[in-house]
Amino acid sequence: MKKKTLAIVLVVCLLATALVSGTLAYFTDKDGAENVFTVGNVSIIQDETNEKGEEFVDNQKLFPYTGDGTDKDENKIIVNGDYCTNEGVMDPADNWISKIVTVKNNGSEDAYVRTLFAFQILKDAEGKDIIAADPATGDLAYRAKHGLMYDLYQAAGSINFAKDANGAYLKYTDANGVEYIVGEYLYKMDLGNGKYDSMLKAGERSHASLKSVALESYVDNEVAALYKDYKILVVSQAVQTKGFTDANGNGVVADDALNEAFGAATESAKYAEWFKIAQ
Repeated sequence: MKKKTLAIVLVVCLLATALVSGTLAYFTDKDGAENVFTVGNVSIIQDETNEKGEEFVDNQKLFPYTGDGTDKDENKIIVNGDYCTNEGVMDPADNWISKIVTVKNNGSEDAYVRTLFAFQILKDAEGKDIIAADPATGDLAYRAKHGLMYDLYQAAGSINFAKDANGAYLKYTDANGVEYIVGEYLYKMDLGNGKYDSMLKAGERSHASLKSVALESYVDNEVAALYKDYKILVVSQAVQTKGFTDANGNGVVADDALNEAFGAATESAKYAEWFKIAQ
């Protein structure tokens, strides 16, 4: 009898507990936010055109130039509908072939930009290197009696032909054994207040780096025969502007950013990788 009574009491207690728990309530609330980030991109288009804005055509014949070596009286070059403010190109009537190289920032972000040129090195009858003449100095490396002239837009410090520890210009040799001298063209953009950098804003086009080429005025038939299938390789590189600083203290951030992203122009071991897309 005592055991039965105890059992009934326990059931009643359990039932009471259940009824109490069913009446409990809490002050609750909830909130949230969807965090959205847009992802930028760096995208460039390298254009090569003639002075009329038409796409550059390969296999044009080189001749010695006949003019006075001055630009045409034009200040704007049209490339794919965009104006490229620059000095005029050399006059095609004087046997200059227009090869106008520009870069368009087709991405969403500002970018630091450079263009790398590989100019084929030719050999004279004695096996000496014939290298294109630098328009800034009229001479470059082992320039012999004859050579190729190219018209580069010369903003201060824009073009650099790197040298090794012995003072020799760095070269690139392609898979076919053809030798080139390599030049790095760092675009100089006016940032205002006397400051320049190679920042190319989203949607904008750079000025022209290379503009035209021709043989030296005194090239003869014997040397002209060396220029069969003469090659110029052109590759442009770009990197975001965010997050980089003037690490080397030269007042320009672009070279530090591009060197970190791709490597310095003095790293000749990278030439094969860089110029592969131009061949």
